[in-house]
Amino acid sequence: MSIDLMSSPRKFSWRARSVTWAAAFWGVCVVLPVGMNYLALLLLLAALLIAGRWREVLNLDRPLRPWLIAAIGFLGVHAFILAIQPIYYEETPSNLVHGIRLVLTLWVALALRGDEAAAALKAMALAGMAAALALIGLHFFFPGGAAPFFYAKVAGSGNKWIAVSVLLALLTTAAVRYAFERNRRYRWPACLAGALACFAVLVVMNQRTAFLLLAVGLGAVMLHAFRRKPQWLLAGLVSVLLAGVASWHASPQISQKFIAGVEQLKQAHAGQVSQESMVIRYEMYTQTAQMWRERPLTGWGIGSWNDQWKRRVHPILHQSNMPHNDVLWMGAQAGWLGALSWLSLFGTLLWLCWRTMTWRHQIAFAFVAMVLANAQVNSGTRDANLGLPLLFAMGAAVAWARGKAADDERALQAGWVTAKAL
Repeated sequence: MSIDLMSSPRKFSWRARSVTWAAAFWGVCVVLPVGMNYLALLLLLAALLIAGRWREVLNLDRPLRPWLIAAIGFLGVHAFILAIQPIYYEETPSNLVHGIRLVLTLWVALALRGDEAAAALKAMALAGMAAALALIGLHFFFPGGAAPFFYAKVAGSGNKWIAVSVLLALLTTAAVRYAFERNRRYRWPACLAGALACFAVLVVMNQRTAFLLLAVGLGAVMLHAFRRKPQWLLAGLVSVLLAGVASWHASPQISQKFIAGVEQLKQAHAGQVSQESMVIRYEMYTQTAQMWRERPLTGWGIGSWNDQWKRRVHPILHQSNMPHNDVLWMGAQAGWLGALSWLSLFGTLLWLCWRTMTWRHQIAFAFVAMVLANAQVNSGTRDANLGLPLLFAMGAAVAWARGKAADDERALQAGWVTAKAL
């Protein structure tokens, strides 16, 4: 008599399957406008509750308990600063919502089981990438935005366009690591997908952020894979550097943007004020760091950044509403408590992925490192256009990496129960 170790009445119930469907739906929606991502978040949360997984969501698995403590601490810092700050600002409610949304997005993604997270990542890699490449093609053929539906809200510029480029950079990193894994199916399709994503990032989208994050992601994979082999690690990092130099020369649009950025930084340092990208960032970083220095322990209060920003800079820069560096943002608003609590959300996940030497954990480690690096040059968690899809992709990758062993254990338990029944 053969016994199917994966047989379980709960495994095939529609309530349990609804979590997989909802996770896959969010994987499809990552390149769509932010409203679709909010809808996907609510659907996934509802599916987890319908499946009767609320205890599992609240407690998470034991390896994720440090992150759970960090998340509670992050929310606790918000509550503490909100209670002691003397002034409530116009942006206080929205900033509080962004903090809660950051934790909720990661919490829901990390609560996925291995097969559910795998469904989300597959949908993201297949349907999500197809939609991203379609958007890029529309942008190439309709640079003025003369395309129907949601195209004008996504493509061409803005944080959603940056999010699409970063998602493609994540996919490229995962495809490169997958291609070097032995005895893996779909190796060549993965290589093709990675090549297309890399071409789209470097040639069509021309995003400096995605170019830098590709180097961060590939370097993180090398560091994780060869940390006990210094010679191999050095060779891997040198290969990443050479690939970056080759891409620099092969994509003159990217190199010109970097050169222009350096010139803008020189202008900003000389005291010139304009709406150029790097001039605004220079002012954001220097002024936000000054806010932090003035009140290092508790900051100016939740929602205070916009008010302080307008008091300190030229009126031409007043339209900016976030500092494009989330550590500085938390430091200015909640002091060292806020900055450290924010960093702990990512540090615990980095450590969780670092501890296990598998190719899945290497990909998840790279995802966390890339999202963390992105939040230092953009408002990667403060802005929902970036924070919803990127945080979900990162959380799903971690859940996929750590969930395989848990899924195997559940399968064995299901097989044991079935064997006893027979």
